[in-house]
Amino acid sequence: MRKTFIGVIIPMMLAGRVLMTAGDVPEATGRKKAGRVLSLKEVMRIKDGRNDYYFKSPRDIRIAPDGCIFIVDDDQFLKFSPEGRFLKNLYKKGQGPGELEGIKDYLITDDALVILQLQPEKLMLITHDGELISELRPNFSTAKLFAVHNDQYVTARYSIPEFDAVGKESSFIQVEWTLGYIDGEGGAEETEPRFPTRWYTQRVGGGAFADHIADFIAVPYRNEALILCHAEEYGLKLFDLARKRVVKEFGRKYRRVRATPDESGKIEIRPGISRFAPPVRYANDVQQVFVRGEEIWVMTSTIEPHKGVLIDVFDSRGEYVDHFYLPIQSGIKPEGLEEFPLVFRDDFVFMAEYDEDGIPAIVKYRITPQP
Repeated sequence: MRKTFIGVIIPMMLAGRVLMTAGDVPEATGRKKAGRVLSLKEVMRIKDGRNDYYFKSPRDIRIAPDGCIFIVDDDQFLKFSPEGRFLKNLYKKGQGPGELEGIKDYLITDDALVILQLQPEKLMLITHDGELISELRPNFSTAKLFAVHNDQYVTARYSIPEFDAVGKESSFIQVEWTLGYIDGEGGAEETEPRFPTRWYTQRVGGGAFADHIADFIAVPYRNEALILCHAEEYGLKLFDLARKRVVKEFGRKYRRVRATPDESGKIEIRPGISRFAPPVRYANDVQQVFVRGEEIWVMTSTIEPHKGVLIDVFDSRGEYVDHFYLPIQSGIKPEGLEEFPLVFRDDFVFMAEYDEDGIPAIVKYRITPQP
């Protein structure tokens, strides 16, 4: 359980707000086969590597430009060839140069891996083979790492308002996120927009801990912008990285999905990994956001039996054009989609799957028909 103690506008993305108007799943405007179920054909499966590495809770699957596969796990940063052959564990535990006490976020560039460590905070650059290039301590409290723009690291931090941690009552609080640009020396420039998210605090003894209800999502788009989502209800924003401001909002009407916590009051993210379930009626409408070419793919909280999870498609103008269902492993609840390990690359999707004993594997599927 995660605990927190107390210069160019994209040409086709014009300012304004687009809100689609149809029923539960609006009729798509640009595709003839909207609502189809994608067929997945397995082409590769990466299992535990015995003595070389192990899978406990694999996450943050990323694909490098050369097709190599990177995966974060407990005290591991694993690199595999495009064919799934284990190459190296890049994780060096410790507090010295080139060493880590945990990986919060990372980015892949053409010639480096940029890693964010939270405690103590540092940004570390290594080669794709794990050799240290440089590291720095940012002058900007950093919780997330999103992009590299004009030789600056685009990050985000949040500020939790003060509240009375003594007592038995739990409560909702508003937490604001801000984006920051960090240069190669660690100097930081904070942007003006504030992006509020709702959190839930729970009292424990004489203290309290807090966790988000809606997370702050930001996904790079065409190296010029971020696609943002920070609300529980359906809504996306386009943040222009050069202008440092939101230039468009878009979304569609959406029938909300009721939250389904188990009897323990927790949400299982992956086998053995859970977080407490805040007392809310609905799951977040937007669970994850992906960019595929010019399109923006939105994973919703809608899961249909025998179909899979509903994914909406928006074009480069922010217009809703398509939707389809992606088959996923059964048993996943809507609230568990937020941290479900999944990444799209060209005509393939990589995702984590668990066998009957709860042992994970990373599986690569070819997508047919093409979305």
